[in-house]
Amino acid sequence: MTSIYDQIVTMLYMVWRKRWYGLAAMWLVCLVGWGIVAAIPNQYEATARVFVDTNTVLPRLVGTVNANIYRQVDIVRRTLVSRPNLEKVIRRSDLDLTVEDEAGMERLIADMMKNISVKEQGGDLFTLSYKSGNPDLTDAQNAAVAKRVVTNLINIFVEGNMEGSRESYNETAQFIDRQLQEYEKQLEEAEMRRAEFQRQYMGVLPTDVNYSQRLESTQRNLRDMDFKIQQAQSARRALASQLASIPATLPSGGIASSGGAPRFDPSTTLGRIEVLERQITDSLARGYTEKHPDIVSARETIGRLRKQHQEETKGAGPASGGGDAGASNPVYVDLRSRLFDRDAEIATLQAQRSQYQQELNELQSRAETLPGIEAERAKLNRDYSVIKAKYEELLRSREETRVASDLESKTDKVQFRIVDPPQVPSKPVAPNRPLLLAGVLAAGLGVGIGLAFLLSQVHTVFVTVGSLRNAFANVSVLGAISAISSDQQRAQDRLRLGVFAFCCIGLAGVFVALLILEFSRQAPVI
Repeated sequence: MTSIYDQIVTMLYMVWRKRWYGLAAMWLVCLVGWGIVAAIPNQYEATARVFVDTNTVLPRLVGTVNANIYRQVDIVRRTLVSRPNLEKVIRRSDLDLTVEDEAGMERLIADMMKNISVKEQGGDLFTLSYKSGNPDLTDAQNAAVAKRVVTNLINIFVEGNMEGSRESYNETAQFIDRQLQEYEKQLEEAEMRRAEFQRQYMGVLPTDVNYSQRLESTQRNLRDMDFKIQQAQSARRALASQLASIPATLPSGGIASSGGAPRFDPSTTLGRIEVLERQITDSLARGYTEKHPDIVSARETIGRLRKQHQEETKGAGPASGGGDAGASNPVYVDLRSRLFDRDAEIATLQAQRSQYQQELNELQSRAETLPGIEAERAKLNRDYSVIKAKYEELLRSREETRVASDLESKTDKVQFRIVDPPQVPSKPVAPNRPLLLAGVLAAGLGVGIGLAFLLSQVHTVFVTVGSLRNAFANVSVLGAISAISSDQQRAQDRLRLGVFAFCCIGLAGVFVALLILEFSRQAPVI
C-alpha cells in the first residue's frame, strides 16, 4: 500500500514539475481548436412532410392495384436523389449561378447528394429535408437555399410519379400492341393450317366421336343385324315348312264363303286343320320356335287330322272330288304371302348389314393412319387454342392499360398533400458548437497532462526516501534533509503559482465566454 502511495505521489509531483509545458500545450490546443470550431460554417436545414394518398375511390372501382402504386411511389422516392433530378433542383434553385466550372458543379451535386434526405414514415408519409452550409453564403442565404431546394424536391417528387406512370403506361401499351400484332399473325397462320388440314382429310376425319367409339358402335350394330337376320331366316324356314304341308287347292265341299273370301268350315276336318295352322303361324310370328310345347302339340294334332281327312276322302269315293276340286287354298295363299314378306325383310336386313360391314371395313382399313391424323389434328387444335388464349389475354390487357392510362391522365389516382410545408429555418442545426467547444477543452486538458507526464518520464527525480532506497537496494540511505527556502524564494514560488492559476482560470474563462457568446447569439436569417 505504501509503495502504491509513493508511486502516485511521485507521478503527481513529476507532472507538477512539468506543469508549464502542459499549460502551454493546453492553451495551444484550445486556441487552435476553438478557432477551427468558429470557422465551421452554420448549416441550416429545411424539412417538409408529404402525404401520398393512394386509397381514392376511383382506382378501387376500376380495379387498380394499390401495390403497383406503392411500388411506383417507392421507385420515385429511391431515384429522387439522382443526378438528373439534382440538376433540375440546382437550376430551379438558381444554385448554378454560384459555380463557375464543371468541377464546381460536381462538388455541388456531391454535396447535395450527401445533405438531401428522403425518409419514409408509415408507407404513406414521406419526409424530405436538405442541409445548406455553403461557406461562401451568409446564414440568411443558406437558410433560403435550404427552403428552395426542399420546395423543388417536392415538385420533382410529384412530377416524377405523374410522368413515371404515364411513361410506364405508354411503354406498356406499345409493347402490348407489338405483341398483339405478332400473335394476330400467328393466329391467322394457325387458322389457315387448320383449314388446310380439314380440306385435306375431309372424308377421312371422324366426327365428334373418336375412332374407337365409332369402331365399337359399328361392330355392335353389325352383331345386332346378324341376330335379326337369323331370327328372320328362322321364321322364314318355319313358314316354308308349314307351306310345304298345305295343299294349293281344296275341294268345294269344305269351303265356305264369307264376304267373298273362301274359308273352310271349322266343323270339318280341313277347317280344324286351318285353325291350327293359323295358330302355329301366329305363334311363330310372335317368336316361338318349333320346339315350343304348343306348336309341337298343334303339329301332332294336324298330323292326326290329315290322316283322318285322307280316310274320309277314301270312304267318300270319287264323287267327292267333283268339279270344284281345283279351288285355291286360302291358307296356302296367306302363308305364301307371309313368306314373301319375310323374304323382303331378310333382303332389307342383309342390305343394312352390308352397309355396316362396309363401314367396318373402312374403319379397319384406316386403323393405321387415323391415329396419326387425329394426333396431328389435336396438335393443331392445341396450338390454335394456346395462341387464341394468349391473344385474348393481350386484348384484355390492352383494354385494362387503356382504362388505367385514362384514369392516370384524367383523374388524380394518387393525391399528394403537403402536411408540413418547408419553412426558412431560424436557427442552424449544425454544428453543435457548445459540444465542440467542450470537446476541444477536454482535448487540450488531455494533451497538456499527457505532455507533462511524458516530459517527467524523460527527466526523472527521486521524490521520496522510499523511492531512493528502492532504486539503490545495495546502498544504505542514512536520511533526508528538508529544503529550506528563503522569503524571496517563497515569494517567487507564490508568484509562479499565482501566474499558473491565473492562466488556468483564464483558459476556463475564455471557454465560458465562448459558451455565453454562442448561446446568446441569434443569427438573423430572414
